[in-house]
Order: sequence, then C-alpha cells, then structure tokens
Amino acid sequence: MSATTERRISQVLTANESEILAEWLKRQKEEGRTRYDEAEAREKSTHFLKLFAGALEHGNIESPGGVNWQDIFDMLSDLSRTRAQLGFSASETAIFIFSLKQPLFDRLRREFDNDAQGLADAVWSSTNLLFFIDT
Repeated sequence: MSATTERRISQVLTANESEILAEWLKRQKEEGRTRYDEAEAREKSTHFLKLFAGALEHGNIESPGGVNWQDIFDMLSDLSRTRAQLGFSASETAIFIFSLKQPLFDRLRREFDNDAQGLADAVWSSTNLLFFIDT
C-alpha cells in the first residue's frame, strides 16, 4: 500500500473520529462483555483511535512492528493485562479491536466512493493491520 493510502486512512480516522467512536462503542457493547464499563471503553477507544491515526500517518502499515507502532502495542498490552486480571477472556479482549472494523470500513467506503481499487487496498491493509496488532 502506498503512503498516500496510509495518510487517507489516517485522515478518515481523524475526520470521522466522533462517528467512528460512537459506532465502535456501540459494537463493543453489543458484541462484547456483560461487564461493560462505558467510561473505560470510551477512554481506551479514544486513546486507541488517536494512536492508530498517528501511527498510520507516520508509520509504515506494511511494517507495524516499527517504532511508530510501539505506543499501540504498549496500550494494547496494558489493556490485555488489565482485562485478564479482571477475568476477561482473550476473545472478550479481542472484541476491542475487531469491533472497530465495521465503523472504519463504513467510513472508508464513503471516502473511497468511486475508487474500488483504493477501497480494496485500504480495507485489505486495515484488516491485516488490525489482525496483526491484536495478536
């Protein structure tokens, strides 16, 4: 994927942050845990979106193991550890990342409107990246 596509994904995240966040929180609650803490979910999700957009803007989506991605890995490691201590399963914690896909893809579809190849590239790369950072 080109740096231009990375920047466009970052711009979509930034420009649509409140819409993406609202839909993501809704999906986390619906798909996830029975012990849903809305304030905690909002704080963690907002923080993740900012880190994710920043890493896309300045990092390399093809090599998410680099320094620009470290803050995301640290944040997710802390989230995973905290939730494990509270008794959450790994699949409950994975919902945090995977429930972001639909709200993100909806916004990418609008952004890439008539650019089928651009949309395909953005969705494919986003899917791979979200999978990679969740593992």
